[in-house]
Amino acid sequence: MQFRVLVFSLLSLVSTRSIAADLPSYKGLMRIPVQLYTPQGTTLEIGQYELEVKPEKDDYVLTFSSAGQVKSVVKPLADPNSDLASACIPLVGTHYMRSSTEPVLTGEVRRFSKTGATQYEEENRDWKATIRVYKSSASHAAYFLLQIRGEQGHWNRIVFRLALEKK
Repeated sequence: MQFRVLVFSLLSLVSTRSIAADLPSYKGLMRIPVQLYTPQGTTLEIGQYELEVKPEKDDYVLTFSSAGQVKSVVKPLADPNSDLASACIPLVGTHYMRSSTEPVLTGEVRRFSKTGATQYEEENRDWKATIRVYKSSASHAAYFLLQIRGEQGHWNRIVFRLALEKK
C-alpha cells in the first residue's frame, strides 16, 4: 500500500513539473507611470520595464527587469476576486504580451515591407496574452491583470498586486 502511495506521489510530481515546463512565458515592455512597491519591499521607480510572466511550479510569476537586470519577482494573488472589486481606475492601458512560442523576427526581415504598407499595418499579432494595470483608491494598490487566451476563446486571468505606498 505504501509503495502505491509513493509511486502515485512521484507520478503526480513528474506530471506537475512537465505541465509547468510546457507552459509558455510571455514578455512585453511597459512604462510604469508611478512608483510601486513589491510585497518583498523592493521599490520600482517610474520608468520602462521589461515584464515577463513565466511559469513557476503550478502558477505564473511576474518579473520586472530593467537594463538587463531583474528588479523584482512577484507572485500572483491566491484569491483576486475580492481585491479586484475596488480596482477600477486604469493606470496603464492594454499591453500585448508576446508568447515564447512565437518566433522573434530579425530586424532585417521586419525592415522590408512586403506590401508597401507601413510596418505597423503589416504586423500580425496573435493576442494570446494581454496585461493591464488598475489602481485601487480603497487599498492604495496597483493590480496587474494578466489575461491568457485558453481553449475555445476562454480567457484565464492571473492577478498580481503591488503597493502604491510604502508600508
